[in-house]
Amino acid sequence: MTHFAEVPTEVPSDASTDSLALRVRGLTMAVSAALFVVACMLPAIHDGGAGPNTPVDPGWLLLVTGIAGPIVGSFEWFANVLWLLSLWSLHRRRWRKASIQAAFAVLLSALTLTRNGRKTYTSGLGNVPIQFDGFYAGYYLWLAAMCVLLLGAAYLWWLQPPAPSPPSHPRRRNQWAVDG
Repeated sequence: MTHFAEVPTEVPSDASTDSLALRVRGLTMAVSAALFVVACMLPAIHDGGAGPNTPVDPGWLLLVTGIAGPIVGSFEWFANVLWLLSLWSLHRRRWRKASIQAAFAVLLSALTLTRNGRKTYTSGLGNVPIQFDGFYAGYYLWLAAMCVLLLGAAYLWWLQPPAPSPPSHPRRRNQWAVDG
């Protein structure tokens, strides 16, 4: 009779590390979500292309209308999607995946800084000029929400090593041996 070797699927960890990870995860998710919600309520970006007397765009307006960004070559809005995916990965305890998604979210959201003072035109909306003249608290809190999530996920990735993956097939001692 052939016996298969038992392969452990989880790394034994002490309760203090698990407790710390749960607290860090909860705090990271709560702080990042709170920053994101507050960022949506505050003024974020001033569009000076339409004239100096135009109001400052609040974060919620940018969140709602940002999906049309690729029309003018602006892909920063997709940082919100990556932020949500990273938040979900963090909730599911996928530290590495959450860290990578949050890192790309931070990079995409930081691309907005390169658009400051540049004028772009929306061809699909009647050639309306868009020029970011200034960033306000909403933008910086939005960026902070991305950074908090990245730092928390990276810390959790560093804190807990990943569980070893089980082999794709169990190894047999000797398939032709006859136990007697």
